[in-house]
Amino acid sequence: MDALDARVAHAVEEMHADLALWLGTEAPPSVYQRIMHAQHPDFSMVGRDGDIVSREELGTELTGAANALPGMTIDIEDLTILASGGDVVVVRFTEIHRHSGTENRRRTTATLTADVSVEEGLRWLAVHETAIATG
Repeated sequence: MDALDARVAHAVEEMHADLALWLGTEAPPSVYQRIMHAQHPDFSMVGRDGDIVSREELGTELTGAANALPGMTIDIEDLTILASGGDVVVVRFTEIHRHSGTENRRRTTATLTADVSVEEGLRWLAVHETAIATG
């Protein structure tokens, strides 16, 4: 694993650890602030339902979702860097969300941009989630 791979893996794992912490525990406001700071000002996300969510809308949704899923965990598998060049990295990975004995998986493709103002040096610009059918 080279330095870029390690930075990307760390950024993906840390973001999802923070999301699970925010959604699954009585986390302090600093967790929410970390999540939002890691989002590029032009961030957008296509959720599993196909709706496009802006950074502002994500922030509103997360504000109301603090500890909404007690005990939730999110694991990351199959992380692959699809492309990198200049200040942009495109990565694909599988998210496994577990809560109350249920599990759902989604395949996620994300575009990250270089930004020295965040710990890993990468900010989330775009995310596209696709539900993975179980059965």
